[in-house]
Amino acid sequence: MSGLPPALATVNPKRPDSSYPFGQLAGVGVAFKLLQAVSRSLNKEAGLDETLDLVAIGTVADKVPLLEENRYLVQKGLEVLRRTRRAGLRAMMETARLEPDYVDAESISWTMAPRLNAPGRLDHAITSYRLVMSTSSDEATQLAQLLEEKNQERQRLTEEFLAKAKAELSIAGTTQPFLMIGAGTIRQA
Repeated sequence: MSGLPPALATVNPKRPDSSYPFGQLAGVGVAFKLLQAVSRSLNKEAGLDETLDLVAIGTVADKVPLLEENRYLVQKGLEVLRRTRRAGLRAMMETARLEPDYVDAESISWTMAPRLNAPGRLDHAITSYRLVMSTSSDEATQLAQLLEEKNQERQRLTEEFLAKAKAELSIAGTTQPFLMIGAGTIRQA
């Protein structure tokens, strides 16, 4: 690939010269495989599978096809997520009224990922990081509640923007198949 900065190594299964057998890994899957390789070379693989809860969340949230290795990582990650020791993820599931034993890819996609993404879209993603890394039940509960509020705010703002866009389209009386609306302007394509 041209345009890449000089580097000792480039880890990207989508490169045309990559020999990795599955080129559709999510970014979190690539990071996990790199961590797995480094851990193996240092003989420190113990506990690595406990990070698969985060790999499952990231893979589903990234909306990559759940095929082959992605599917395997999500399946194994869901097993870890259902019994996670991460106080933040447990608190988020409780706040979102998710039963840990029944968490699946759909739960991640429609419930967990939007809550984890909301702070980064409205403010700063550090809140989600702090939730995932929290070891305190009290702090985790507070952060999960904050994520819940941010997600509700994101939903409200989305609804407001959609209503404004529909009103603007109605006023303009346009019937074009593809429109871009932003800051009071309509662009037809």
